[in-house]
Amino acid sequence: MFKIKYNVDDSLQHHKAHIVTKRFHEQPSFDYSETFSLVVQQTTIHIVLIVALSCYWSIHQININNNFLYGDLGEMILMVQPPRFETTDRFRVCKLHKVIYGLKQAPRSWFHNLTAILSSFGFSSTKSDSLLFVKFHKSYTMMILIYIDDIIITRTSSCDIQALISFLHQHFALKYLRRFITSWI
Repeated sequence: MFKIKYNVDDSLQHHKAHIVTKRFHEQPSFDYSETFSLVVQQTTIHIVLIVALSCYWSIHQININNNFLYGDLGEMILMVQPPRFETTDRFRVCKLHKVIYGLKQAPRSWFHNLTAILSSFGFSSTKSDSLLFVKFHKSYTMMILIYIDDIIITRTSSCDIQALISFLHQHFALKYLRRFITSWI
């Protein structure tokens, strides 16, 4: 899959290329056990942002680059060679070692990896929304919202947020998008 990304002023930002599988051969309980939607509930987003704004917490946003490539496969998956990449042996297949775009298990696999990393930093997923992670400490509370590959982080003070972003950067390639200052309300 090829895609062109543009800046706000319609100038060329960069070209993107993803290898994507054709999903029509996957079978439930054979090729994958379960799928998962990585979209936090709208009410959860509203509640967290209202709390952050009313308490003057800073809000930070990061984006994980190629997030599905950080997921590990739980089963063996073979893929036909992509067009124009075939070797002389047209019956040769590719064995996937990592999850790629298009696999139904890609979101679940990425979520398991992200959950393990956030747990090692002291976060736990909430029961009301599995894509809201919280960390309670004596002196602060920190919350993380997950929306596919975008992560919003808020905390009572912003000093440990940079430590969290550095920690995540050790595990994933990411872009720090912006910091929202809530003191203007």
